[in-house]
Amino acid sequence: MLRICFVAILIVLGTENTFCQQPSQNVASPVFSFNELYRKDGWTVPGVLGAKAIKQRGKLSNIEGVFLTMLQPGEVEANLTDLHFDQDHKGRIEIDDLPIKVLQLWSFDFDGRVFAYRVMYAKEVLDNGKREELATAVTVFFYDMGGSGRFTAMRWPKLDKSTGFGNLPEFIPDWVKEHRSDAPSPH
Repeated sequence: MLRICFVAILIVLGTENTFCQQPSQNVASPVFSFNELYRKDGWTVPGVLGAKAIKQRGKLSNIEGVFLTMLQPGEVEANLTDLHFDQDHKGRIEIDDLPIKVLQLWSFDFDGRVFAYRVMYAKEVLDNGKREELATAVTVFFYDMGGSGRFTAMRWPKLDKSTGFGNLPEFIPDWVKEHRSDAPSPH
């Protein structure tokens, strides 16, 4: 009996590696994502040149000291730098000048100094030299990160679950906060 048990144990131990789960060879590639592009010299904000206010500047109730102005874009057809991952070439990022149509243009200011623009746009394609609007709407913010008047950060917002759009700036640049702290208290 002892010999049978001993043989059974040897068989189990001898076949142990045969039935072990092997590590998967199909390891997923790390995901690379981004939501902001920085350009030291600043981005050209589509639609700003020649833009006019269509509604009176209004104070935001949920961001102290910040005002919103809805603008009529000066030029609705523009180009915007677009980055995307090439699905056919792993690890490649493509940079394109994308034709767009500006649908909405908002400015956000503190003490009269604009620190952010919100641009909602439709992507377009060129068909025999003519622009054709695609059925898309994309929102992007441009931020003046240093108070210089150059909008160096282009940022895609997180979507607001209630509206489906990123309507307000996600942050206020430091120079706005510093300027705010210098302002005398109203009390």
